[in-house]
Amino acid sequence: MGFAKNCPENEWIVTELFKLLGDDGYGVRDTLLEGACAYLPEAALRSLVELCQKASQSEGDEGRKRHWLIFVELLAKELKDPALFEQTRMSSWGKLNPAAHLRLSHLLQEPRRLRPPGPCTIPPPCRQDGRCSAQKET
Repeated sequence: MGFAKNCPENEWIVTELFKLLGDDGYGVRDTLLEGACAYLPEAALRSLVELCQKASQSEGDEGRKRHWLIFVELLAKELKDPALFEQTRMSSWGKLNPAAHLRLSHLLQEPRRLRPPGPCTIPPPCRQDGRCSAQKET
């Protein structure tokens, strides 16, 4: 998570995170999204939401479709976006259960605390392919 927070190439982080989420055979990679607002700015999180929504729409299997929509719900929580959460839950299940109503009430009451974009603080290369040109802060 520290690596992602300090890398200026948010698009690359989103792409890699999306790949990891897509290969989640055991259902444990959703933890990567917990606290995502601490290492990705809002624009990057919204880009990941779009990717997950598109992946959900392209799935033929209902289970795989919900797999992606669960990630969108988690991102909605990170973004403190009750409308996105509600829309996604309705799309996934067709209704809001008591747990969803409770989550919505929490989202409506929580203040938004999103990470603004910032400079990379790790020395080059910060990516495995060595393309990051950011310099270590002094």
